[in-house]
Amino acid sequence: MRTHNIQRWLLLALLAVAVPGTALAQGGEIEVLDEYEVVPDSFTEEVTATGAIEPARSVDLNFEFSAPVEEIMIQEGDSVRQGDMLALLDAEDLRAALREAEIALELQQLAYQSLIEPPREVDVTAAEAAVAAAEAGIPAAGFGPSRQQVRIAELQSELARNQLWQTQLQRDIHFQIGPEFRGGRAADIQQEAGVERAEFDAVIAETNIEATQRSGGGAGAIANAEAQLVRTQIALEDLLEGPDQVQLLNLEIQLDQAELAVEQAQVSLGRTELEAPFDGIVSQNNLTAGELPPQGPLPALQIIDNNTYFVELGIDESDVVSIRPGQSVSLRLDALPETEVTGEITRISLLPQENTSTVTYTAQVQLDPTSANIRVGMSTTATVTTEELQDVLVVPNRFVRIDQDTQQSFVTVQDGENNFEEIPVTLGARNANQSVITSGVEPGQRIVQIPRESFSLDDAFGGPPGS
Repeated sequence: MRTHNIQRWLLLALLAVAVPGTALAQGGEIEVLDEYEVVPDSFTEEVTATGAIEPARSVDLNFEFSAPVEEIMIQEGDSVRQGDMLALLDAEDLRAALREAEIALELQQLAYQSLIEPPREVDVTAAEAAVAAAEAGIPAAGFGPSRQQVRIAELQSELARNQLWQTQLQRDIHFQIGPEFRGGRAADIQQEAGVERAEFDAVIAETNIEATQRSGGGAGAIANAEAQLVRTQIALEDLLEGPDQVQLLNLEIQLDQAELAVEQAQVSLGRTELEAPFDGIVSQNNLTAGELPPQGPLPALQIIDNNTYFVELGIDESDVVSIRPGQSVSLRLDALPETEVTGEITRISLLPQENTSTVTYTAQVQLDPTSANIRVGMSTTATVTTEELQDVLVVPNRFVRIDQDTQQSFVTVQDGENNFEEIPVTLGARNANQSVITSGVEPGQRIVQIPRESFSLDDAFGGPPGS
């Protein structure tokens, strides 16, 4: 009889090992640690990862010029707007050069405008009067100078002096421009030669007054009168027709050179100024008034965009397949545990992260606008909602046992007053707290947690050999 009991016990033990989860506990009081009724419910599948708060933009600002810091307009932590002046270097020489270039440009613009504008009515009238006087002077040239001839000579002298003044003004404007923009030595010589010719013409016109006053009649006087008529007619035509193409092109080149000089002076001065490239906050200020800007890795200033923050999450390869742009994210900040912050997946890397022991991919989360006191570098735990299911059988994870060798999942079902059975189940989606059971249990069944020793072979099949 004893041998029969031993054989029976071994057979049942083998069956219990070969068919895990079928052991049935009967008789005796078994303590129920926790219980749960399986009913259809909604389920949210989630992926959890950690990261740190980063600004959407962060820019290091440095000067392109070396000089002592003249003025610092901001302090670390100040809010700035795009285009705000932040700091200046000592650059008085460059500012003076810019002012000189701007003055030269204004003078060149005046000269160009006076050349292309229609002639003034008073100038045309004077030129026509000179022609009429020259015509009238020819018949009288054979009879010695008349009062009219003397007056004509005086008018010609006045015109010559006016021409000299205009030529001198144009030369002065030319030399206001920097040497590198004046067209070379040849252009300088041309300007000086023009002034010399105008001075010579003025002297000749002045001398002509005296010669006219002393001249008598004769062929020479008539020839001079005719030459004067030709000169006045040419002067009138030039006035009416305006500058020729050569004159206009030369002045346009000088105007372009003056504009270029201003632009270059502005660029040079800009290298001594730091402006805010966008709205944000000054996160670093390494400048000291009166000292040179920092050299090396330290920036002069750093600006961050505090209007938008993001977090980069390391997502495991088994979870990244369920992550996609547009999914909502809930973030819990270690420094602000009571603050609710939300965001959205905006980008997922195609390649895995380097230098990591596991295969993970980077997912970027852009935070939604919030009034929370968020700071760059704060640690956060992000929960990504990947799927929402309705009317599925959901059980808390604490009721599920997974065999480490076979990876088979089990739950313990209570059947009757004191009968318990551990049965295999098939799991679907899971999150940190719950699992979806797709097969193995039915709605309304009661699953429990009981001490593991309650499933000994003693309870399942009677006592061991010899009992």
